[in-house]
Amino acid sequence: MINKENRDSAFISYEQKQLYKKLFIRAGILSGFFCVLFGLLVVFSVMASKSWRTSVRSYLTSYLDADEKQSYELGDSIHISSSISYNCVLFPISSSGTPSEYEYVAVVRIASIYGPLAAVYLCRGNHVVFNGFLGMEESVSRKISHSVEYSQVKFWGNKVMNILDSNLDKTKEEDEK
Repeated sequence: MINKENRDSAFISYEQKQLYKKLFIRAGILSGFFCVLFGLLVVFSVMASKSWRTSVRSYLTSYLDADEKQSYELGDSIHISSSISYNCVLFPISSSGTPSEYEYVAVVRIASIYGPLAAVYLCRGNHVVFNGFLGMEESVSRKISHSVEYSQVKFWGNKVMNILDSNLDKTKEEDEK
């Protein structure tokens, strides 16, 4: 038979039930607060990504127009289906006059001692060229590019090629369907 001590420990008193109820309510309010906070962070990051893309497009248009050798025209941005899309934007480019030697332009946020900078890469086939930083004069961009570790610029150049290859393959598969 069950002795009296085990039987009493199997039941929860009214005071303990009230205490647990208060704790569950507080835990629910706290977890609800964190869920709302996380949701707001997601919404604001998506909104910031869209505004970043539009501002990059306008800066990139003026940046490419500053090139006296050729006049480039930007196409619609290529959708990147990964988390890198918050830090990288790809555009197809074409030349209005003579045929362009580049087919795509990528803008990537790179960390530097001056904060995040938008690096511009021109791409064609398997060839990626670092072209400078967006929104800066050429002389300032050159000086900053020397202070940013070359390995970072090279790393992101390789990443841009991988991102471009994977997204163009997905785009071709979708077009075939």
